[in-house]
Amino acid sequence: MKVILTANVQNLGKPTDIVNVKKGYARNWLFPEGLAVPHSVAMEAEITAMNAQRQKEREEILANATHYADQLAKIELNFTAKASEKGVLFGAISTEMIANELAEHHQISLDAGDITGNFKKVGTHSAKVKLGDQVAEVKVKVVAE
Repeated sequence: MKVILTANVQNLGKPTDIVNVKKGYARNWLFPEGLAVPHSVAMEAEITAMNAQRQKEREEILANATHYADQLAKIELNFTAKASEKGVLFGAISTEMIANELAEHHQISLDAGDITGNFKKVGTHSAKVKLGDQVAEVKVKVVAE
């Protein structure tokens, strides 16, 4: 029996996959749990259209991510913070501070969760920014007050 999956099913497939399963498995497990719907030509056409739309959206996101990655590579963020004589900060330059700096001075809005790197020493560092499937780097320069 052909079914269209609506959720990830271990060892079977992911949403929108069309798979062949035994009738009992479909009727007794997949359908009651909401993991699949019966296959029909109309549903298959609808899923094909949805997959084409998703692919177009992924390509747009990838193009935007590439554009932002190029922009981020050119940016150097400067922070001043209190530090000891050895160059160790009394606090840290957090991902939230980096995200705020990018939003305020460079008009790039990012979630702090997409940025990695808390810097606790004076010097030049590199923060990694997750942009979809890509990872870009931003230079962060920390200077002692």
